Amino acid sequence: MYPDPYKIISDIEKNRIITIAVTNLPSHFELLVNNTKQCKFIRPALGLHPLVSNQVTELEKQKFKKYIAKTSYIGEIGLDFSTGNKPTFLLQIENFKYVLNCLRGNNKFVTIHSRKAEEMVIDLLDEYNIPKAVFHWYSGQISSLDKILLKGHYFSINQAMTLNTKGVKIIERIPKDRIITETDGPFVQIGSNSINPTHISLLIKFLGKLWTMPETEVQLQVFNNLKNILGIV
Repeated sequence: MYPDPYKIISDIEKNRIITIAVTNLPSHFELLVNNTKQCKFIRPALGLHPLVSNQVTELEKQKFKKYIAKTSYIGEIGLDFSTGNKPTFLLQIENFKYVLNCLRGNNKFVTIHSRKAEEMVIDLLDEYNIPKAVFHWYSGQISSLDKILLKGHYFSINQAMTLNTKGVKIIERIPKDRIITETDGPFVQIGSNSINPTHISLLIKFLGKLWTMPETEVQLQVFNNLKNILGIV
């Protein structure tokens, strides 16, 4: 969704930034895989985003089921119960349940969109036995955040969260061993430009100050958290 995706790919590879690249639909995942076959640092993620629920055809669902075996990374998936999305609530739930059923018994990195639907997402992750999910750009209640932590899940934080009081309070509430970093580019902006993976250094700097840790130790902590999610530690 970047205007010049090939430059983003080049920057990722040049700077050796391990990047989980999420998608909205399985057909987009196909395109991403085909365009990053030679890349060492990009991990394509298979997505079925709630905000494109009306585009989820039976063919897209079949592709999702087919491609699960071809990636360790799933995302974005989830629910978005913002007021403007009310006409698609039932369709979102149907699609999310389909995805979770496909994932049952598969150990994957799963990144979750949960805006205004945190409690239902928590319940459905329990119902379908998804043990470790990553809640992306969390903006819900602290009580739900605490429940998510209790269930063993993780959070990915971005630069936009560091720029407002609520976002900072959420970050402060999350233990160091439950955080990974994200850009959510191209939607997050740095000045007049879309954020990209090279800007992650800003987030590492922020966490270093928050945790009173050297930036090299912050990077190692985040990397170890990712390995824990993937079950390779």
